[in-house]
Amino acid sequence: MTGSHHYQGPLHGYITARGPLHRGPSGPRLSVVTFSFASLNLKASCNQLKLFWRQIGGHMRKVEGGVAGVAWAIGFDGMPYYYSGGYGGGIFTGFDSGVFGIHQQEDNDSHYIYENQRWNPLEGYSDRRLPSDRWNWSDESGVYERTREGYPLPSSQWQWADEQWTVETKPNITDKDGWQYAVDFPRSYHRERGWNDYVRRRRWKRRCKLTTTGPWIQVTPQVRLRDVSIQIDLLDGLIAVWAVGTKGDVLYRHGVTGDCPQGTAWEHILTDLPFISISVGCKRRVWGIAENGTALLQGRIWRKTRSQGTDGST
Repeated sequence: MTGSHHYQGPLHGYITARGPLHRGPSGPRLSVVTFSFASLNLKASCNQLKLFWRQIGGHMRKVEGGVAGVAWAIGFDGMPYYYSGGYGGGIFTGFDSGVFGIHQQEDNDSHYIYENQRWNPLEGYSDRRLPSDRWNWSDESGVYERTREGYPLPSSQWQWADEQWTVETKPNITDKDGWQYAVDFPRSYHRERGWNDYVRRRRWKRRCKLTTTGPWIQVTPQVRLRDVSIQIDLLDGLIAVWAVGTKGDVLYRHGVTGDCPQGTAWEHILTDLPFISISVGCKRRVWGIAENGTALLQGRIWRKTRSQGTDGST
């Protein structure tokens, strides 16, 4: 910051960064950032809190900050990382105080395009389409044209990990060639062709990878995640870290403290439904959202022992 004002501080903290900072061909892209609480101007006529963004190295889909400076992040490939405390990497060379915390990271992502065809009595299914139809090769919405030959990667940092595009086939979802059928665009698609299904589509996939550096260390053993949440108040030194795996399984990370932000081991927590999101509030109250949209709050059952009452008190 510049200027002749005198400041007391600085005060720094972390918040969760969600949502896109810029949009690529296949959807939103999020660069890892920290939100620093800048110094408070005590000389001003009224107290003002000046905020600014500071970019650090790494490439993540989500970053979550908690108590005691503990921060975790999830890459586009679902791999979890914890913040090392350094600064730099990527396009930054790093400062002397942060070089020690810089590590290499490889992130992976998958890109998809759709092949769309319409049936006509002369050729059967073909690339011939109506003026109102979607592109023969498009994104999922059909609004934007996407071709295999000219598909752009998000940036020059990305490289193709697969040599070519491949058709996706899924049991009970597509036929053996990857096609799904429908009466018209866009309608509900199904695996088996019906007598009045005049359109069909199939999805092509290709993986790409990015190699960069940043103040992030991969959490081991490797578990792919779709969401993570960290306790925001310090109770007894231990910090609750809850996560949702890519298949909807709920996990708890043991041993997380300010001095050991990576923790020590995973524990799978039984649930009746697969989860898509999880959040840890004050006093370790855990909220979750199931795949069917149900909101859930974790309850606790206290067991009665000889030295305890039914409420758990001694």
